[in-house]
Amino acid sequence: MKQQQILIGILIGLIVGAGVGYMYSSTGPTDTSDVENEISILQNQIAQLESQKAIIETQLSNVHDDIQGSTDALEELLSEYNSLSSEFEEYKDKTEEVDVSSYEDTIDALENQIVALNSEIETLQTIIPPINTGEWNEIATFSGMGSLATDYFFVPELEGVELKISWINYGSDSDKWINSINIYEQGAEWHYEYLLLPELMEGSLIIHAPIPTGQTYLDVDTWIHQESQWEIVIEALIP
Repeated sequence: MKQQQILIGILIGLIVGAGVGYMYSSTGPTDTSDVENEISILQNQIAQLESQKAIIETQLSNVHDDIQGSTDALEELLSEYNSLSSEFEEYKDKTEEVDVSSYEDTIDALENQIVALNSEIETLQTIIPPINTGEWNEIATFSGMGSLATDYFFVPELEGVELKISWINYGSDSDKWINSINIYEQGAEWHYEYLLLPELMEGSLIIHAPIPTGQTYLDVDTWIHQESQWEIVIEALIP
C-alpha cells in the first residue's frame, strides 16, 4: 500500500513536470529586440526635443536682448524729446517777451527808404544815358535862341573824364552867334568853367580835368539875345 502511494506520487510528479516542460518548450525564451528598438526610438526623440529646446532657449535669449536694446533706445529718445521740449519752452518764453511793435516800425521805415531809393534810381536812369568807355558819349543836346540857362545834365563822376562841347550857330550874321558859355554844377553860385567861343559858325572845345561832375547846366550868352538861334551838343570821354 505504501509503495503504491509512492508510485502514484512519482507518476504525478512526472506528469506535472512534463506539462511544465511542454509549456516552456512551446513558448520558448522571450525576444527583447522590439523593446530595445522602441527604447532607442524614444531616446532619439528625447534628444531631438532637447535640441529643439536649446534652439528655442537661444531664440528667447536673442529676443530678450532685442527687447532690452529697444527699451534702451526708447529711453534715450524720450530723454532727447524731454530736453528739446524744455528748450522749446524756454525759447517760447523769450519770444513772448520781445516787443514786436518796435521791429515793425523799423521795417516800415526801411521799406519806405527802399521805395525812395528806387524812385531816385529810376530818375537817374532817365537822366544818365548808357556810357561806353574809350569813346565820346553824347550826354546832352540843347537848342535855343538868345541867352538862356539849359536844363541839368549828368556828368559821370569818374577820374580822367573829359568833356567836349560842340556848337553850331544858325544864320550868317556873326553878331548873333554865341559869345560865351558858363558851366555850373548844381547848387553852385559860381561858374565852374568859362568858355569864350571864337567867332566861328560852328566848332568844338574840349575841357580837361578838373571838370564839373554830377548834375550840371550851361549858361549860354549870345551877342544879340533874342535873335541868335543855336544848338549845343555835350559829350563825355570815359577812359
